[in-house]
Amino acid sequence: MANPGRKYQHHSVARKREIVEASLRGDESVAVVAREYGVNANQIWAWRKLYSEGRLDNGPVVAGSSASTLLAVDVIEEAPTQPVTASHGGCLEITVGQARLRATGAIDPELLRTALVALLA
Repeated sequence: MANPGRKYQHHSVARKREIVEASLRGDESVAVVAREYGVNANQIWAWRKLYSEGRLDNGPVVAGSSASTLLAVDVIEEAPTQPVTASHGGCLEITVGQARLRATGAIDPELLRTALVALLA
């Protein structure tokens, strides 16, 4: 039976992200984080799914990971003189929202630049 004194809690997107990111740090279980924030653990699992799908206004989602990781990137003006080659069957994959760019083998820098501009537009 539902608790008659308890009302539905509305959480802002920022609050949901805060709770989800706390649950993704890996220091504590989802149940412990739920108790700390006063929410149901099942709610956190639902928000984590939305977060991983990019539906909590968070940044790009990295395919195959349960948590997003920020990486330092240096942008330089000089383009390589030769195409970049993915060795040992490697590939470059960039996901922005629902769009995904995947390149394998020899990667032409100008083609990659054009594809990235289109992906980010």
